[in-house]
Amino acid sequence: MSSNTPRSLEFEERIELEALFAQVARYFGLLAEPMRIRILHAICNGERTVGHIVADVGGTQTNVSRHLSALHQAEVVYRRKAGSQVFYGIQDAALVALCRGVCVHVAARLERGERSGSGLRQLARSFNEAAHGSGDLLQQVALIEQQDLAGSAPQMRAAV
Repeated sequence: MSSNTPRSLEFEERIELEALFAQVARYFGLLAEPMRIRILHAICNGERTVGHIVADVGGTQTNVSRHLSALHQAEVVYRRKAGSQVFYGIQDAALVALCRGVCVHVAARLERGERSGSGLRQLARSFNEAAHGSGDLLQQVALIEQQDLAGSAPQMRAAV
């Protein structure tokens, strides 16, 4: 019996799928920290210095730097040094699109009466502004979510 029998292929495929699922879970895990979402929000429209990011997200330098390091190691953000300043920007637009899509989706659910969601509407609006004119995955997610919001309240449609 060769090693490429249907049974061994099924086993190999399951092992490959499990490895893929573990990687996907780690990828999604990057968004499990609210501070990381705030950081992505702060730099989704362009690169910013660490000082500006700290001021935008309301965290401490140490905490923001720790999260920026994790995002950089995962190749979600890039880091550029100019003199004594360090700038961060988005490297992985797909993760930002995913984050934005989830924010818009959750904000829409909140708008439909599940809870008050003005903060999420603002976050969704900011991510949406980053998508305009980009022609990339961000814009595709925005179109899908806007279609999903067609039945939402008028103020929610205006917000996104």
